[in-house]
Amino acid sequence: MAQQAPHISTRVLARITQGPRNAYFRWSIQKALSSIDYVLVSYPKSGRTWLRFILSYYFMLAYGLDCSVDLHQMFSVLPNLDWDADQGLPAFLSGPAIGLVPLLAVTHERPRLFRNHDIPAIYMTRDIRDVLVSSYFHATRHKCDFQGDVDAFVRDRSRGLHQVAEHYNGWASYLSKVPHRVISYESLSSDPQTTVSTAIAFLNLEPSTPLIAQAIAAAEIGKMRSMEVEAGLPGHRYDRSDPEALRVRRGLVGGYADYLSVRTCLWIHEEWSKAITPEARHLLGASLSATRTDPAMENAAIL
Repeated sequence: MAQQAPHISTRVLARITQGPRNAYFRWSIQKALSSIDYVLVSYPKSGRTWLRFILSYYFMLAYGLDCSVDLHQMFSVLPNLDWDADQGLPAFLSGPAIGLVPLLAVTHERPRLFRNHDIPAIYMTRDIRDVLVSSYFHATRHKCDFQGDVDAFVRDRSRGLHQVAEHYNGWASYLSKVPHRVISYESLSSDPQTTVSTAIAFLNLEPSTPLIAQAIAAAEIGKMRSMEVEAGLPGHRYDRSDPEALRVRRGLVGGYADYLSVRTCLWIHEEWSKAITPEARHLLGASLSATRTDPAMENAAIL
């Protein structure tokens, strides 16, 4: 009897084909980079969706774009730096903003993609602890591709703290050579008017205070969460009835304290100070403010 061919799982097949796909993606995107005016960059779960929505809504108002910005239409104004028809460059090229607003492409990519280009960049940062907690829920409740608790996730070399540090370190080196603006999630939360105005001015546009206020009001966390629960995001299937699975989750500054143990917070503080480069710490403001006497740490649940 002839032996049956060994079964190749979808996951294994995806790994086999990933290399060629990634190589083609890098090659094709690099061809398009000369047409990109600016990039908006962040490590995942740093508040990029929030800033994208605000800026898209602002552009809609300022330029009278023929669209109604929501969690789907915002990609036609600020697209991802990829070829996805609904979220990427094709959405912009066929959308209402082309020729009216700067092409501000949004990405999580590492800077090696841009090594032959000097594209002005907005880099968004967020407290590493909040990033890690949000990333944990994205992996376990949204994508469902991580098994383990939050303490294991934080320490996981392929997903946790060291991946964030590599992103910060690489981009700090790139940003030191190009025009850039660093925006933090914390400043967007505490002073959204000034923070958004700074971003718009960086794009060589004259900010309108009333229109910024309208865009910020439209991007209120409860409103965005309701949009997501009702219609989701393009290209993603997940349980929208689970609050921890949502992209627009809680939006709290310092919310990590509800999930991370004191022991893990101390490990993050010590490991981050070793993992981040002086250049990144200086350029991005990436040093942790947490210390052993940080009240948020003292009040963190001991898991």
